[in-house]
Amino acid sequence: MTDTDRKIEHAARAFTETGTALWIAMLAKLEATNPELAAKIAQCLDRGERMVIAIETDLHRPTIWWATINDQGQLRRIMTVADAGVPLQ
Repeated sequence: MTDTDRKIEHAARAFTETGTALWIAMLAKLEATNPELAAKIAQCLDRGERMVIAIETDLHRPTIWWATINDQGQLRRIMTVADAGVPLQ
């Protein structure tokens, strides 16, 4: 395994851990602020849709998208965290 491979593996594990914590926190916020939408999300998951956390890699304004995706690859955005952190260098 190369140094680059190790960096990728380490970053991927950290991304998974942090992404999981992020969507759990986002779901808790949604349940508190919009329980009807939270219930609709639960229905989507019951139908087999999956959760997606994605980073829009705009160098000046990184954004995080939280969505569901179905088997046809259709995304349904749930929540967006705009200006997610410092701009990328």
